[in-house]
Amino acid sequence: MTIAKVSFIIPTLNRERTLETCLKSIADQTYPNKEIIVIDGGSRDKTLSIASKYAAKIVSDKGSLGQARQRGVEESSGDILGIFDSDIVLPTRDWTDKAVEKFKETQNVAVVWPINKAPENSSIVARCYFLLWQIRTDEFIKQPGKKSLVPGGNALVLREAFKAAGGFNKTLRFGEDVELGRRILKLGFDVVIFEKPIIHDTMWSLKEYTRKQFWGASSMMAADTSTINLGVNWDANTADRQRGSLALNVFIFIGRSVRGMIVGLAKERNKAWLLVPLLLTIRSLIYARFLLFRALRE
Repeated sequence: MTIAKVSFIIPTLNRERTLETCLKSIADQTYPNKEIIVIDGGSRDKTLSIASKYAAKIVSDKGSLGQARQRGVEESSGDILGIFDSDIVLPTRDWTDKAVEKFKETQNVAVVWPINKAPENSSIVARCYFLLWQIRTDEFIKQPGKKSLVPGGNALVLREAFKAAGGFNKTLRFGEDVELGRRILKLGFDVVIFEKPIIHDTMWSLKEYTRKQFWGASSMMAADTSTINLGVNWDANTADRQRGSLALNVFIFIGRSVRGMIVGLAKERNKAWLLVPLLLTIRSLIYARFLLFRALRE
């Protein structure tokens, strides 16, 4: 019996802090048919020397994140693409074996999307960030057919579906994974949540969180209007409707988050929920700023 090959596609740029743990967790997987492809954006630290210990292939690409991920796919040979960041950790050696099994859940599964969680020793900002992420996946679990909930990054994707959707948008510096997920869903493929979480070592401080919100908002606003809306109404025909749809998506997310915070505080007594209003305010103000600037420019 032929075992599907899994290609882990890992873009990097000066990631010596997290890369060793990330790649080692992948290399240590018991899954027998896998490869690691690292796409480096011009690192000046120890990233390349770390990558050379684990990767089957290291490729240099200083373009956008969408271009780097696309290049990694083109250099890989797997039937299943592990589209992961360089700061994730697979928590157990059999994680990939169990994740691949999820493709058998229905005949049409194209994306296996694992839950993300913060490391055990992470900051309260990181814990809060992934509590917000949890709200999103909880909604998906409750309503698996809900097409407005688009899979984000750090997922396993069938190459067949990836090709059918046309691959990554190489012009995008941010949101390229969500945009790809939307196109895969539009083709009628299924997405399933894998409830065995991966560890995502990111968002340690408010400074990092704010910087990434600026990066994300600026990237979306710089993109062609057809790529602005990644969530609610993909088929909008005008820039105004697309901006309104993005604003509606943000509003819906805020509503879910506040409701999740109230429930979380009542059930879990987790103090990280108390940071939700601050993170939502930062995100809302940044995206509102870029939406306003773009509207004025046009």
